[in-house]
Amino acid sequence: MESIYIEDSSLLICFSKELYYKKNNQILLSNKRIMKIAITNLRRDHEYEHINIKITKKNGKIGEISLLDFSDLIQRFKVKVYLDLYANYFNVLLIKGNIGKMEAEFETTISEVEHISFLSKK
Repeated sequence: MESIYIEDSSLLICFSKELYYKKNNQILLSNKRIMKIAITNLRRDHEYEHINIKITKKNGKIGEISLLDFSDLIQRFKVKVYLDLYANYFNVLLIKGNIGKMEAEFETTISEVEHISFLSKK
């Protein structure tokens, strides 16, 4: 993961590598590197209503952080995603991964997801 930010009423997550997707029970590699998540009534000043980010450190301490703080962590440390799961029925996206040198894991829950699209890097 390279960056995360809000644009209009969408959350954009940029990745350093191409993304995999599932089509007809096959896992394929795309040339897309940006995940655009359209969220109902997402506002930059109230992103906490839809985006919840928890950090779990190796010593077991758990804390919630803001999107801005998470964006800062992404810039400072190598962040890898190992799980993303979309629950269509609940319109919720779960993204889990680890934060390299911090020896910590993150869990991001995004609610009221309208749709997810994938874009090529500009």
